[in-house]
Amino acid sequence: MNLARMAWALVLSVLPISAAFGQPDANEYWDNLHRQKATVAAQVLLETSPRGQHLWLEASKKFGIFSEGEFVPTTVPNLPAKYLLRIRDKTGAPDVSDKDPNDIPEHEKAYIKAFDLAVQYANDIPLERFVESGRDNDWITYGHLLNNPGDWRGHVVPIKGILSRVTKYPAPKVHKDMGIPFLYEAWIKGPRKGATPFVVYFPHLPEGLKPAEKLEVDVEFYGYFLKNHLYTAADKKFYQTPLLVGPTLQLKGALPREEVQVSIPFTVLGVALTMFLGLGLIGLALRWWFQRADAQHELMISKIRQRQIQDEMPMFPPDPEPEVPLALPIDAIEPRDGPPRT
Repeated sequence: MNLARMAWALVLSVLPISAAFGQPDANEYWDNLHRQKATVAAQVLLETSPRGQHLWLEASKKFGIFSEGEFVPTTVPNLPAKYLLRIRDKTGAPDVSDKDPNDIPEHEKAYIKAFDLAVQYANDIPLERFVESGRDNDWITYGHLLNNPGDWRGHVVPIKGILSRVTKYPAPKVHKDMGIPFLYEAWIKGPRKGATPFVVYFPHLPEGLKPAEKLEVDVEFYGYFLKNHLYTAADKKFYQTPLLVGPTLQLKGALPREEVQVSIPFTVLGVALTMFLGLGLIGLALRWWFQRADAQHELMISKIRQRQIQDEMPMFPPDPEPEVPLALPIDAIEPRDGPPRT
């Protein structure tokens, strides 16, 4: 809790109490609606649990101290400093399922407590209060968180970038007891080139978004910064990246179209393949039959034409006209001088 908030809460709580001294009738004093409102407001501001704040506000509405929406906190409560100061950076997700409580390191206990409380706040507190709490921190960058994590641990920091992956996990028992069935992990590529993607956790999945290994959607996220998380990438090397916890993702871009995948049973595939091969064989058989029929038809036509040609030819062709006459005309024979002389 910041100092200004605590100061206002103390002023609101102390003034009505101090004014009550010297009053002839304390009950008559507390019947004053303005004093009741001041006292309840102080209790709400001093209360670190969202559930506690909710109970105080519901009780005040029941007794007519506050009406619906008259007094609603606009920011989120701070995480306890006793946890934040013990958290270590460059560490992975602790696994304490098989450990004796006495064997769990203090920094792991502190991180688990802070993480569980951040998840509870993210589940119970509206997103608008996270946005309001992070409004003044929009200048904090990836470099600030990576290089000076202790300065911003526990602050609500806004993250803007490209959502690349969302994974759904069954919530641990402590979260299920809070009414949280699942917890979601998302990786967001920030604007800094070459930087590792932010990893964020949240209990509420945005409408229309489904967990997927590959995504590319513009998003914005408001959450508590807890530490620089150590993880192993696909290249088997260790990297660190800022880890935050908030209520949900804000989608700023269009969601990818869902690809419809139709699964075909092997039996249907086998029947289809058999039919395809059968039709192919039938096609080849029909082609051979038609080609054979065409060849026979052409042969028959050729024979018929040959017969027609033979029928049209005469049995004995006429003698050809001689090119020279067989005997010269008489008038064409030149005269001679008698018979030859011997």
